[in-house]
Amino acid sequence: VDDGSEDDSAAVAESLGVRVIREPHRGVAATRNVAWRAARGELIAWLDSDDLWTPDKIAVQAGYMEAHPEAAITFTHQRVLFESETKRPFWVTDPMMAGESPAFGTCSMMMRSALRERFGEFDEARVIGEDLHWTMRAEAGGVPYVVLPETLLVRRVHANNVTTIEGSRSAGNVFEMLRDRIRRRRDGV
Repeated sequence: VDDGSEDDSAAVAESLGVRVIREPHRGVAATRNVAWRAARGELIAWLDSDDLWTPDKIAVQAGYMEAHPEAAITFTHQRVLFESETKRPFWVTDPMMAGESPAFGTCSMMMRSALRERFGEFDEARVIGEDLHWTMRAEAGGVPYVVLPETLLVRRVHANNVTTIEGSRSAGNVFEMLRDRIRRRRDGV
């Protein structure tokens, strides 16, 4: 899904035979939801334009999920790749800096498409953290997930990462989600 990009990336993808859905810029959550609605398969995975998958990511995760039908969501490990001259942003943790670490974001995730009917879509009011928010809802609903040991995501770190640009707003967003999660557990919801 092209989220109103101003470069030629959508045209390049189309020239390679990729089905491109062009949308006006509405943000990450809305773009992911458009993709989710358009998906035709049993499994879905997302890749942001600034991150990279290893060539075997889809095969490894889909193979695991086929062999383990009880696994509704899988995540992978990641390594970070800093673009030159990029300073370490606040969200890059020490374990991320040390090498390969578990990744709980959308670009690491593969899930069963049917979960959308059960838990709804990503919250389009969230500028960032829509993936964590959705995952917490699913976890609270008893959805099992597995973190695979393979490093299948390369997360590029640069000055234009949305999480970096949003800065302190993202920390407040995560705090709000954790507070809501604690309330749901306390209230048995």
